[in-house]
Amino acid sequence: MKTIYKDLPMDNLKDTSCWTRCIETPSQTAKQTFFFVQEVGMQKMSAEQISSRQDMTSFLFVYVLSGEGYFTYHGKRTRAGAGACFYIDCMEPYSHESSKDNPWQLMWIHFHGATSREYYKYFTNNYPNIFYPVNIDHIGDILRRIIVNTQLKTSFYEATNSGLISALLTEIITVPKHSKKKKLSESSIDKKLDEILYYLQMHFTEDITLENLADSFFISKYYLSREFKKKYGKGVNTCINLFRVNRGKELLRFTDKKIQEISEMCGVADTNYFIKLFKTAENMTPSEYRQKWKG
Repeated sequence: MKTIYKDLPMDNLKDTSCWTRCIETPSQTAKQTFFFVQEVGMQKMSAEQISSRQDMTSFLFVYVLSGEGYFTYHGKRTRAGAGACFYIDCMEPYSHESSKDNPWQLMWIHFHGATSREYYKYFTNNYPNIFYPVNIDHIGDILRRIIVNTQLKTSFYEATNSGLISALLTEIITVPKHSKKKKLSESSIDKKLDEILYYLQMHFTEDITLENLADSFFISKYYLSREFKKKYGKGVNTCINLFRVNRGKELLRFTDKKIQEISEMCGVADTNYFIKLFKTAENMTPSEYRQKWKG
C-alpha cells in the first residue's frame, strides 16, 4: 500500500468538526460473516491535498459533501463536485485531489467481506465508478450512522454496520443517477419529478390522466412522460397501477373484503381490469395471492 499526503496542516486534524477518522480491526466473526468496516470518516480537505493509494484489499465509497476536486482512476482524471460519489476497487491505483480555490469535504468508507466483490462487479457492469445520485441525502445518512456506530462501538455494531453497508450498496445500485453533474435546469426537473411521484403515491386511487397531471405541474405531457420514464424506469400509468396493486396486496392480506370492494378502494372501478393488472404484476390472481398468504 502506498499513501501520499500533501500540504495537510496539523490544525486541520485538531478540528473535530471537519475531521473524523475511524480505523477498524474487524473481528474474526465479522470477517467470516459480514460486510465489515476497515476505515470510515469525514474530512474537510486542505487546499490541493492529494491522496494516492493502490494494492489494498478493500472497496472504497466516497461521497463529496461540498467543494470540488479531481479523482483519478484507471488513468482517467475527472473533475467532481458536491453530490458526486466514487465507488472503486482499491487494488487498482487511484488518487483524489482537492481543488485550491474550493477544497472539498468528503465522507468515505473502506469496507470488505461478505459479497462485496460481487456487488462491485454488478455495479461496474452497469454504472460508472463516478456518478451523481439523484437523491443523495439517504446515502449521507447511512454513512453518518456507520461513523457513529464505529466511534461508539454500540451493541452488535459490526452486525449493524454490515446491514448499513448492505443498505448503502443497495441504495447506490437502485437510486437513479447521472454520470456527471446536472445543470440547474436539469436539477429542477428532477425535483419536479420527485414531487409528481409523491403526488401519485398519495392520490393513486383517484382518476389521474397524463394530461391533467401535466397541467397541474405546468409541464408538457410529452416531456413529463419521457423524463419520468427516464428517471424511474417506468411510465406514469405503470407507476399508478403498481401503487394500486401494492395497496391491493395489503388489503388482501390484512382484511376480509371482497375483491370487487378492494378493486374500488384501489381506484379501479372495473374488477376484471384490476384482476388483470394484479396478475400482470404478481403472476397470480388476487384470490390466489390471498390464499397464499392466508392459507
